[in-house]
Amino acid sequence: MKKKSILATIGAVTAVSASVAAYQAYKTNKKMKSYEKRMSFKGEKMVFDQPFTSESVAVSFSGLYIDMTQASLVDHRGQLDLFAHFSGVDIHVPDHWQVIVHGTNKNSGINNLCADMLSADQPVLTINYQLEFSGLNIRPARKGELKESFEDVVEEGKDLIHQGKEVFEDKVEEILDEAEEFAEDVKEEILN
Repeated sequence: MKKKSILATIGAVTAVSASVAAYQAYKTNKKMKSYEKRMSFKGEKMVFDQPFTSESVAVSFSGLYIDMTQASLVDHRGQLDLFAHFSGVDIHVPDHWQVIVHGTNKNSGINNLCADMLSADQPVLTINYQLEFSGLNIRPARKGELKESFEDVVEEGKDLIHQGKEVFEDKVEEILDEAEEFAEDVKEEILN
């Protein structure tokens, strides 16, 4: 009977661990629901070549390349809402645009090479972001300069996915270790 109790405890702890992982996935999906375009576990390329006003994009475990080099901003203003979870996002804009970024990030990095390009009548793209374990790179498409290829962005995304899997596996291993310790404590209590 004691072995059954121990096995039941271990099973319960394992179920709780799986529930925690499922809940984390649910929370991410819930955050992504409010965005117009959503993508997970793939590399994507988005090209804007028409007058641009706004867009909202959510990515999870993905690489995303956004090419806005042929777009224009309606009334010199545009807005991009971005959610990234374990992803790499690379945005290229025309040379004369200023890009202002606002948002929150958790263990993420932002590189905005268009922040200091100020003039009175310059088009301004505002990016509202929420980043979780992601990288955001914004750069002007300088004439004559080679653009980073889509395959490179996808490769960065794959690297981030791999890193995310490692973090997840480490967390699961940590939970299972705690469950094993808990089971040992329960076993000792039952046997004593």
